Amino acid sequence: MSSQVNIDQIKIDVTSDPKKFYYDNLEIFKTDPKSLNQEQLNYIYYGNNYVDHGFKRGDFMTDLGEVTKFSDRNISFKKATEILEKAKILYQKNPLQKELLLDLQKLHYKIKEEDKGDFHFSQYQLLLKTINNSGTEKLYFSPLVVTNFQIKWLH
Repeated sequence: MSSQVNIDQIKIDVTSDPKKFYYDNLEIFKTDPKSLNQEQLNYIYYGNNYVDHGFKRGDFMTDLGEVTKFSDRNISFKKATEILEKAKILYQKNPLQKELLLDLQKLHYKIKEEDKGDFHFSQYQLLLKTINNSGTEKLYFSPLVVTNFQIKWLH
């Protein structure tokens, strides 16, 4: 069931009480993401734009590019382990980055940690569900709020 996300209210709530509306939910996302309801997922996904992450997004994306370029390659166990350590550092900075979640899934699979890979894929799927559930259902392509230019339409 879709409902239009109230970005203005999320911004107000997250900036006035980031612990309650963002960080507490983010910690749950990192340990038991399926226990979050749609409203909590909306707060962490869309509220992500209104918190200070303590790093520059441009630098993060550059570091992510270094991880991503290896996640699709046929690399050795040793190299996958090395790249996975870099990905884990990025995950601590921003566990909501969808491309990173897919990279973590692939890297965990390369080192035979399928359960951890499945966990990150389930996080990715929840974020996509959050985006899909944010439209108005009035148009064939429901309007979606873009928090990253890689996700524009999900059809």
